[in-house]
Amino acid sequence: MGNWKHFRTNRRTRLALALSATVVLVLAFGAAAFALTAGNVDGVWGSPTPSNTTEFRWCYGSDNVSAQAGAPTDCSTSNAGIQNGPNSTLQDENQWRYGDPQFGSGSANRSGYGFNGNNNVGSIAADQPFFLGRFTHYNKIIQASNPLTGIDLTVTIDGLRCDDNSTPTEGGTQSFVYHFTHEETDNNANPCPYDDSTGNGCDDRVTVSQQPDTTFTCPEGVRTVQILGFYTNPDCHLSFSGSTSASFITGEGQDNPACLWARISAPDTSLAVTLAGFQAQWSDNQVQVTWDTVSEIDNVGFNLYRSQSPDQVGELITAQMIPSQAPGSNLGYSYSFVDSNVTPGVTYWYTLKDLDLYGVAYQHGPVSAEPQAPTAVTLASMDVTTVSAFPAAPTLFALVLALAALAGGLFWRSRQRAR
Repeated sequence: MGNWKHFRTNRRTRLALALSATVVLVLAFGAAAFALTAGNVDGVWGSPTPSNTTEFRWCYGSDNVSAQAGAPTDCSTSNAGIQNGPNSTLQDENQWRYGDPQFGSGSANRSGYGFNGNNNVGSIAADQPFFLGRFTHYNKIIQASNPLTGIDLTVTIDGLRCDDNSTPTEGGTQSFVYHFTHEETDNNANPCPYDDSTGNGCDDRVTVSQQPDTTFTCPEGVRTVQILGFYTNPDCHLSFSGSTSASFITGEGQDNPACLWARISAPDTSLAVTLAGFQAQWSDNQVQVTWDTVSEIDNVGFNLYRSQSPDQVGELITAQMIPSQAPGSNLGYSYSFVDSNVTPGVTYWYTLKDLDLYGVAYQHGPVSAEPQAPTAVTLASMDVTTVSAFPAAPTLFALVLALAALAGGLFWRSRQRAR
């Protein structure tokens, strides 16, 4: 009897161990099934505007994601590839610099940006923030007849693996483009647009926005990397708590570091706005800008910008954000904005930005309005109308009914003949 009890005890122990192991395996596979993995992040600057920015050059600095690199190791006025160092290493800080230094000389005293990507991303849960890389605005006191107004950052992530550890259809290395709008303020402006936090002159502002998404395809669905914005807390590369911002106010005469955080969308997560159309055209001596949406999931609203150059976003022309007409909805709408503050005979370029609930801005355009002769003047206005998700539904429904009736008639005739 004692031996039987002992055997039952051992058997229960073995069953418990087996069940525990099974639970561990299930949890392990379950965790792997709901998380992607990624390796190194590298960001390369490109497409500066204007193209004749004063004393513009490409540079690179040392690899240190916990702090800014500071003075560049080397620069080139023509070779953008130097950003990745002499051996094309991914572990460095990619920089650009510009301007004539007011104090000192050399590129270390020029203004510019630096980006040092996360060298080992690891596991990423869907829709959860992860550290993309460290951004620094080297806001030096410079003189520039042609100040920089914008530049792109192409972020490349390698080692991408899907939820099931397979490689995305498009490959394990994917690139995503983000645009940085640079506002170089007049240091002697009174008042300063964004204050004077250092006493060295007016602060500047950097704004990051999402470009049309690059997507990659996994068995679980289509995904993309969405930038969340700047995060400026101490040790911002180590943990995330709080909120990000699409804009970063930077003090003059100092290095201004921040972290860029992003997320990988879940397979069922749509972009805030899907556009069906975006156009601008002259009507009389004003420009009518229209855009149609297919869906507006998580959309807060729209801002519209106008420029006389396709290479610049230009000035904000909507006094207030145009609110979404169906936040969180799959419905589409048609929007119209009339811009009367224009000069006939001039070509204007319009850029549309939509903002989602997470503070991420998505950029569309630009589209141009070709000039025409003036006729009449009207005030600016904004109209919103609903776009049916199935505009041809009544016609299709009638056609389906007709086909059904025809099929029924043929069936009845065949039955009659069979008799």
